[in-house]
Amino acid sequence: MTPLPASSSDTAPPTRPSRTTLAAVSHDLKDPLAAIEPALDFALDRTTVDPEPEPRAIVPVSAAELVDEVAELYAGVARVCGVTLVVTCDADLPALVVRADPVLRALGNLLGNAIKFTPHGGRVAVRATRATRASRAGAASTRPAVTIAVADTGPGIPPDALPHLFRRFWQAPATAHLGTGAGLLIARMLVEDEGGTVGVHSLEGSGAEFSVTLPATER
Repeated sequence: MTPLPASSSDTAPPTRPSRTTLAAVSHDLKDPLAAIEPALDFALDRTTVDPEPEPRAIVPVSAAELVDEVAELYAGVARVCGVTLVVTCDADLPALVVRADPVLRALGNLLGNAIKFTPHGGRVAVRATRATRASRAGAASTRPAVTIAVADTGPGIPPDALPHLFRRFWQAPATAHLGTGAGLLIARMLVEDEGGTVGVHSLEGSGAEFSVTLPATER
């Protein structure tokens, strides 16, 4: 994966996700079936590689505010499900060098999944920490990054299921009735389009943790 080039706007003030995006995510929560069609369209569109992608306008985004926004959107869902939602962020996190809207959508997918698979009385923790990423493929040097992790106290993921989690429409037999199986794939596509990576760690019976590592400014 090729890292994003250094942004000429590293000194610009961080921005918040647009209200249009927040409204769209909120609508998805009220009517999840309505969100499936555009999500699947996105996944299908990404199967065709554009040899000359259009340049993107990158403006530094506050990692802490982005995490707070997505947590606020899902706080009501967690409360209704009887799940405790906890958010923590490192102090003085560097700003993310990404587009806020796609990252918000990806984090929403991961947080929504965590709440869905956590039993009543369980806990979901979202935390943002400083991290590093490779400057370029094969390079020994690193550049700043932020990792946002979503951990739950659900049933965990069987070891034989882990390699299949990001396959299109794949669902474990025991949970196939809970969704389309597109959410994790879409989250990974959105994150990778922003120059980031997605990871997962789980022990069956001990919950799961999905992490997103995104490029950040030098500060």
